[in-house]
Amino acid sequence: MPLIEIRDLHFSRGERAIFRGIDLDIYRGKVRAIMGPSGTGKTTLLRLISGQLVPDQGTIKVDGHDVHKTTHAQLYELRKRMGRFFLVKLKVIEGC
Repeated sequence: MPLIEIRDLHFSRGERAIFRGIDLDIYRGKVRAIMGPSGTGKTTLLRLISGQLVPDQGTIKVDGHDVHKTTHAQLYELRKRMGRFFLVKLKVIEGC
């Protein structure tokens, strides 16, 4: 079971489509890199995964929990766990 499971993700800002039908699995203990030039949606994807943004369509599950169907308290707990994971990994990558 993936730690992060994204299915049929669609997200737009106004008329501009950022994601159209993205499927992505991220497994515990595996390294995934999300790379691209400025403005291609890297930070937007992290915000969707953390529940800061709501997709137009699709699902995002973290550790089996649908991020956009959790209670506020459940989302808070997930974010605490995600924050530790993303912050540690981002610092390592930025230092390259």
